Order: sequence, then structure tokens, then C-alpha cells
Amino acid sequence: MKDYSVRTVSFNNHKRVFSVRVSGRPDEEYLVPYRFVGLDELVETVAPDEEIGNHGFTWRARSGGEGTMLAEQVLHMHRDPEVIRTHLLHELSVRAERLRQDRGISAAVLAELSGTTPARVCHLLKPNTYKNKSVWAMLRLLIVLGDDIDQRLLDAVNASDAA
Repeated sequence: MKDYSVRTVSFNNHKRVFSVRVSGRPDEEYLVPYRFVGLDELVETVAPDEEIGNHGFTWRARSGGEGTMLAEQVLHMHRDPEVIRTHLLHELSVRAERLRQDRGISAAVLAELSGTTPARVCHLLKPNTYKNKSVWAMLRLLIVLGDDIDQRLLDAVNASDAA
């Protein structure tokens, strides 16, 4: 997973938003409403959080309460495709591994059923590995494992088309 860090962060108590710039992203300002982080009061200070390697920012409210938000959470909130893909691959990998264990299927058998190698299956089942992994490959594994994810995706597409 890519390490995102906060380049700059500021706050606007009038608009009740944080303004965040994240390294490795285009020079784009991401606005985070206070309400998104559960903040109902005015902010006194905000800064990148050095204790977590600037991978997020910490604010202090006027009442003394504090909070932290990670740069990755900011990007996820703004539907960044790279972050969404990473989270999706993680969830699909966890789901596939859980199904594999529940069904008592070895990686070798799963590889044979899905038309790939045992090494590839082991790679796909690792939840924190994202390089050389595709959503399609994960869907194929889930379908071979008997998950109804293909039907749920079709239902979701049909529901959005009907709306």
C-alpha cells in the first residue's frame, strides 16, 4: 500500500472545514468538513502529525478535545480511485481466504479449479499485497469458492440502472 502523507493542512472555522494537501497526489486541496470527523465545535490548531510520520493530521478544538485523521482517510472520503482499489482488493482477499478456510479447500485445489498456479492463489489471498493483483482475479477466486458476489454485483448494477 502506498504511504500517503499530509503536506499541508489548515482549518476554516467559518466554513467548518479542514483543507488538506496530500503528498503523491496532484496539487489538489481536499476539503474535510468538521462534521465528517464528528467535530461540532471550533478548531484552535491543526498540523500534520509528526508522531505518525505525517501520515495524518491532528487538530485541537477550543474546548481542548483532540482528534486525528489519516491522509488515506481523506483520499477515501474523496473517492480516490487508487485508495478505493486498494481497500476493495483487501476486502476481497480477506473474504476469499475466509471462504477457502471455511470450505477446507487447499491453495493447490483452488488453483486447479480457477485455472492458475498455487503460488498465484497464495499471492491473491494475501490481504496486504496489492501489486500484480486485480479485482477480476479476486472475483474469479470468489466465484470458484461459491460466493454469490457476481449476483450481488449484477443486482447492484440493475438497481442503479432502475434508479
